[in-house]
Amino acid sequence: MAVGNYYKYLRKLTKNQPASAGEIFDFKDFMPYFIFQLIIIGGMIVLYIPMIFIAVIGGAASYGSDEQSVMGPILMFPYMFIMFAVILYFALKGFYIPALITFKGVADIKTAWNISKVMTKGNLLNIFLFSFVIGILSQIGVIACGIGLLLTLPFMYTANYFAFEDAIQQIEYDEITEIGITEKY
Repeated sequence: MAVGNYYKYLRKLTKNQPASAGEIFDFKDFMPYFIFQLIIIGGMIVLYIPMIFIAVIGGAASYGSDEQSVMGPILMFPYMFIMFAVILYFALKGFYIPALITFKGVADIKTAWNISKVMTKGNLLNIFLFSFVIGILSQIGVIACGIGLLLTLPFMYTANYFAFEDAIQQIEYDEITEIGITEKY
């Protein structure tokens, strides 16, 4: 929620509107962010349920013998690969949900999800590479004994803000009105 308010603060700064740092800690949009976080936590719990069955199967396969069974690792590798792919897919498809909540005031998470799916159509590789590069650059602060976090984390959030702002402008921008509508075909 503070990140969404930080995006609003950056929007005011880029539009030369008066803004104060205290606006970052405003709690107006608490419920959409809270529901979004609950959905993420619930999704992660659902993704971890198969791990319980893999652990039980791996333990049952080695029961009664002195040696460990290879059943657990054999099942765990495909599970981890599938889990990584599912998390990556949903993270990329839902990339614009925070921007829609923050800038457009979309309070319904299902609506935000559907709009985000449409916005990311054909751009998944670009979003992945952008997030990957920004993530690596923001982690440089951790390598510098944590002191660099004061510079690199705001860089990451500011880069995400400009990506969100660009995406919002693209859905608001109408090229036909710029060119002009003609009745002749």
